[in-house]
Amino acid sequence: MAVGGTDLAQRTVDRFQIIHGELHRLENVVTRFLQLAGPPSLSLVPLSVNKLIGHTCELLRPQAEERGIDLAVEFGDTLPEVQADADQLTQAFINLVINALQAASKGGHVVVRTAAHENDVTVEFADDGYGIATENQERIFEPYFTTKAAGSGLGLWITQQIVHAHGGTLRVESVSGKGATFILTLPVRLPHG
Repeated sequence: MAVGGTDLAQRTVDRFQIIHGELHRLENVVTRFLQLAGPPSLSLVPLSVNKLIGHTCELLRPQAEERGIDLAVEFGDTLPEVQADADQLTQAFINLVINALQAASKGGHVVVRTAAHENDVTVEFADDGYGIATENQERIFEPYFTTKAAGSGLGLWITQQIVHAHGGTLRVESVSGKGATFILTLPVRLPHG
């Protein structure tokens, strides 16, 4: 087989592995949607935020390329593992990257940055899109609030619920017309209680 054929075969296998993993994760997401009325239950395990972000960005890179958007990742050094539910945290990351990709215009940029601090890990999802009007910045985390014609208004609300269940915070910094940055913070250890 030609070298190009081997490379194509390997990329195809890699994509099928990603698709298989995502189908399993989506099954879990649907189950959790059905449990939304109750408090979220977490299956906590030690996780690498950098690894989850890398997976998320590779999963969404074809969508970014199709939209003509540069999706970049800047990994922080020596991030400690966090206690987290892999499926739920991946869903939160996917929601935030998709949100950034939808906000950026063709030829725009989305950057995901991770960093370690004394007691927590932060992940920033920055886009150079149209930004969020000041009057909407408090409301974007409300269920069913959306400024998108085809949006459900649940993505950021669900993301915030997932982050809060992990003992973290989610906030936004934005200037209308100059992009937005969503800052997700996770404790290195969940508070006892």
